[in-house]
Amino acid sequence: LRNIFFSNIVVNNYVKKYQHINNVIHFRFGDDQMVDHSFLNSYYKKPFYPHTANDWNNLIDNEDKYDFVLSTFSGSINNFDYACSDHYSFKKKLKKFFPDIEIIDKKPQHSGKASDIDGIYFCFVEMTIMLHAQNILSLCSFPFGERSSMFSYWPCLLGSSNFQNYIYNYSENSMYKDMS
Repeated sequence: LRNIFFSNIVVNNYVKKYQHINNVIHFRFGDDQMVDHSFLNSYYKKPFYPHTANDWNNLIDNEDKYDFVLSTFSGSINNFDYACSDHYSFKKKLKKFFPDIEIIDKKPQHSGKASDIDGIYFCFVEMTIMLHAQNILSLCSFPFGERSSMFSYWPCLLGSSNFQNYIYNYSENSMYKDMS
């Protein structure tokens, strides 16, 4: 099953470069920087969802979400070798505050609605890095994080990593550990 998603090209080109990584922190803010908004709004349709994805993404400014996560987890972030996120702007901000943490300095692209093959490729590289990691901490923003992020959860299952997931709702200033 691993070979379906993680080709030898990915492994040979990037995992060797990142083979020293044991601890990965993953930040899930939502797909608004990875796909166009018309796709998100057609996927998250009312009445099944109370808000469209654009509603949620515009409800709270991204910089406020980033500041909340950085202030809440600043003491823990130094324990990680590598960080990945669906928000490229967050990865760049994170790198300013934590220059020793490694990132792939490329914009990720969602494979569900893709126009940038390189962005998809680097998403698979990040999944491969998580596949080989010993510990993964995933931080998910509500409503996109009502459960564990599958982006980090599947590599954990395939690679037998220790996995923890925290879900935070910035609008309610709340956070809880997902026990699923």
